Amino acid sequence: MHAVVFVFFQSRIYEVSAMKYRYVDEGLTSGPAVNQADNGWAYKPSPGRFHSSRREMYQFLALLACLIVQVAAHGAVSTPTPRALGSAALGACGTGAYNVLNSDKYAPIENAAKKVDANYDEAACHLFFCRGAQLEDNLSNTRVYKPGTVVPFSVDIEAHHTGYANVSVVDLAAQLPIARLFTWPVYANDSLGPSQWPKNETSFNVTVPDLGGRCASAGACAIQWWWYGTQVKQTYESCVDFTQ
Repeated sequence: MHAVVFVFFQSRIYEVSAMKYRYVDEGLTSGPAVNQADNGWAYKPSPGRFHSSRREMYQFLALLACLIVQVAAHGAVSTPTPRALGSAALGACGTGAYNVLNSDKYAPIENAAKKVDANYDEAACHLFFCRGAQLEDNLSNTRVYKPGTVVPFSVDIEAHHTGYANVSVVDLAAQLPIARLFTWPVYANDSLGPSQWPKNETSFNVTVPDLGGRCASAGACAIQWWWYGTQVKQTYESCVDFTQ
């Protein structure tokens, strides 16, 4: 779904989408001022109005840049409090990747992968597993979930990208799922409007099973929320540490 933004400048409306824009002015949606070959999607100002239009366009482009930054964010778990970044993550992931991860908790992991530098430690960082966040930075943020515990989750989705998602208990050492808790075959469908968004994509419960002693020590297991946007080819993750 293309985000459409309406910005008002002195009774003029700029309608913007990711694909194209048009300038709409009273009485100027047809006639010689409009490029008819472009089906009205371009406005050619008259010479007398050029300077005013150019100034307004600069204002518009500056605002558009801010809006693009705002919609660049995507999604993350807000409850329970997931793993956060700290000095251990900085040491493991290096400054380049860390700065990207730390600047926007909602951003896709691929953004950080593009900024990996010489200080990136692949064996320690694990960008695509718990988003590079390290246990050492989250020792006081580990919970105890007995078998049968129902855990409420809240997810903030800042921009919808159609894909699929799941929530699983993961073995942190092996970096493998050991129990699937929730699955969405289709997630964050960007062809739907806000009134149609399934509520269980952002608010849901999971029940922690009996894990047979595999998660007895801190750092052995986490509950990981994982979402992959198939069209944009972007990955989003949050991990919640626990013991049982």
